[in-house]
Amino acid sequence: MNTVPAQIGNLQSLQILSLDGNQLSFLPEELGGLAQLSSLGLSFNNFPHIPGVLDRLSGMDRLAMAGNRVETLELGILARMSHLKNIDLRLNGLRWVKSEALEAVKQVTQLDLRDNHLATLDLSSICSLETLHCQRNQLRALTLSGFT
Repeated sequence: MNTVPAQIGNLQSLQILSLDGNQLSFLPEELGGLAQLSSLGLSFNNFPHIPGVLDRLSGMDRLAMAGNRVETLELGILARMSHLKNIDLRLNGLRWVKSEALEAVKQVTQLDLRDNHLATLDLSSICSLETLHCQRNQLRALTLSGFT
């Protein structure tokens, strides 16, 4: 499977959706209407970035995107996903984490960035982190809540 049918939007009671390992690179806009969705598995697909439609999933608190092709993580996207607490971005080839302006990411408590290509990591805009995994990168600098 390499496409998700638009009819996915009809599953209004859906709470957990696992689409791992399906060669996906985009999601239909209809997915954004799943108000009950709390957990989304997109691991081991072909996403080059976090899909924009996920901004509309206000009930989602867990996103698994390990093993995709995300090279840049825009923290501003995470700030707009107001309920997202747990994010898994292992094995993505991540090289950059960018913070737009001074947008605080208040809700994220768990972030997994293991096995990427990060040399520097500035997560000072993520103010509620409880668990951070950043093993097996090439980190030379790590900044958390304003402290290096």
